[in-house]
Amino acid sequence: MTVSADDAFLRGVWRRMQSCADDALAGPLASELQRQGASDETVRQLVQSALAHLAWDLAYFIDVPDGSYWHAPPHQDVSSDDLRWQLTETRPDGSLTSQPVAGPHEIFLQADPSGREGADWGLS
Repeated sequence: MTVSADDAFLRGVWRRMQSCADDALAGPLASELQRQGASDETVRQLVQSALAHLAWDLAYFIDVPDGSYWHAPPHQDVSSDDLRWQLTETRPDGSLTSQPVAGPHEIFLQADPSGREGADWGLS
């Protein structure tokens, strides 16, 4: 069965988030926070929430070729004469299918492999 490019991309994002979270939770900064009294759960929530918000933010950024940002006040990271981008699907041989990968931020939560739509990561 062929997996769509957006599913494959987001599945990879979630896998990398988990790997980064595991590394951070096993690292010296997490140990220091726990030594200073933070619970394992608090440190886990902090790490996972930060990673999940960054990943969602990047999925949004990829999907919005003018670099607009939704926080108040709205702004754009791309000036009017800058080049834009598009995430485009390719075949296994690298040739373009001409199908854009559209809306990764819209389906980001559904791609959570746990099926909890980001609840364990502070997104719901």
